[in-house]
This record gives sequence, C-alpha cells and structure tokens, in this order.
Amino acid sequence: MDEIQLSTNEFKALSSKTRTGILKMLDERNYTLSELAAKTNMAPPTVKQHTTVLSEAGLIELRDEGRKW
Repeated sequence: MDEIQLSTNEFKALSSKTRTGILKMLDERNYTLSELAAKTNMAPPTVKQHTTVLSEAGLIELRDEGRKW
C-alpha cells in the first residue's frame, strides 16, 4: 500500500469541507472567484480566503487567463 504524505499546509487546506468542495469544483473546470462564490453561496471575500489557503498549500494556482483558479 502506498503512503500518502501531506505537509502541514496541505493537511490544513484539506481539513475544511468548503475547501475540499472548491477543489472538486475546480477539478471540473476553471472558475473565477465570482463564479465560485455563486456556486458555494458564499461572499467573494470568504471564497478568496479559502482559495488563498488552497493556493498557499500548492493545491491550486491562479491563472491570469481572465483571473481564473
């Protein structure tokens, strides 16, 4: 059985249902912050906080093609 190793930042990022939900959405396609906010029924600043945690953990990246995650 293969071992999965997570850094503290990755573990923290994945410990939130909201952030894992955002990751699942981003697996479908790229979204803008506004699109993610609408899909999650959260305010854009709240979604920004969650995406920042995911980004700092290296799980997502901001693409400058229209500011999509």
